[in-house]
Amino acid sequence: MGAVGFGLSVFGFLTVAHGAPRATLDRDGLHAAIDVVLDRYVTGAEDASTLRASLDALVASLDPYSYVIPPVKASASSVRAAKAPKGTRLGTGMTVVMRRDKAQRVRLEVAAVLPDSPAARAGVRPSDEVLRISGRPASEVAHQGMLDLWMEAGGEEGLALELRGRDGGTPRVLTVPRVPLPVDGLVDLQVRTVGVRTLHWLHVRAFVAGSAAAVERALARAVASGASDGVVLDLRGNPGGEVDEAIRVADMLLPAGLISRFRARGGQIVREATATSSVRLASDVPVVVIQDRYTASAAELLSAALQDHRRARVLGERSFGKGSVQELIGLGDGSKIRLTVAHYYTPEDRAVHGRGVSPDVAIDLSVMESPVATWLAPLQNAVFAPTPRRTGD
Repeated sequence: MGAVGFGLSVFGFLTVAHGAPRATLDRDGLHAAIDVVLDRYVTGAEDASTLRASLDALVASLDPYSYVIPPVKASASSVRAAKAPKGTRLGTGMTVVMRRDKAQRVRLEVAAVLPDSPAARAGVRPSDEVLRISGRPASEVAHQGMLDLWMEAGGEEGLALELRGRDGGTPRVLTVPRVPLPVDGLVDLQVRTVGVRTLHWLHVRAFVAGSAAAVERALARAVASGASDGVVLDLRGNPGGEVDEAIRVADMLLPAGLISRFRARGGQIVREATATSSVRLASDVPVVVIQDRYTASAAELLSAALQDHRRARVLGERSFGKGSVQELIGLGDGSKIRLTVAHYYTPEDRAVHGRGVSPDVAIDLSVMESPVATWLAPLQNAVFAPTPRRTGD
């Protein structure tokens, strides 16, 4: 063993730094270290799989929403999207999110289930814990991108899921097929009677291409009917999606002013979205937003904008806290990097990322899942009481 150590010293493999040692590893030091590994590893380290694993590890270490999509999977995802008939998206009708507890253990939870979807018919319920996806344990999920790829795997035959209810109990195994789901099904308008009031209840379940247009059509129907004492914008379980779709919806409800501000590295403002006076709902029509712990990303942007402008009171739970913007960057080999490039802030310059949007009227998720009659009083107060000036989180 001593001879081996002596040999390493002779060949200089342990003394690669030049000049005074650095206190921390910087970009130049990282580049130098990579060159050492690639140049000196005994059997060579420039094969595609090693380089791919290195890039994957680097990007995935940044945050849960930055990751690399390999060429084959990037191409397969595009093919699946192309197979969906116009106006539809292939899916199971369920949204699954990744959380980490204080010990950094991964927990996968069902955030939302689309009514009359394969997931709903299979018995999947919001707040179910997902233990396995097609045989793979939840503990192996490294980031949200890996979870998304797992959820997209399996083709039309769908997914084999092992689930456990929020209250524990025996896990159950379900098979959930993937089918074309209409985009319009993500936006649902109903007329509901709450006490003696008639409300237009607008549930927006995700922001995808076409969501804002569907909301605009729904608001037009609500305005034309004239029989409404207020509008409920239900964002429970909405994971976000296309930021511009959410901005367009905010524009329909706000006559003027800032909707959101986007800051990149160093706090630099790279974009400010403002209302264009294309309002679709009279300013004297009361609006309330309902959100839960799964309301995320673009949905939080919308909720916070309406709250800051005092256009709506927010009812429910503190939202998820994903206030980051990802850009899809193509690489030469056909792979793509989904990279966080900015965080968004509310009109009053409140940070959403890692904090979420605090409700004006707090209601527990388990109560919100029960019939509206059980939380009638706080809902009525939220819709019809004067909207006070917000005093902060």
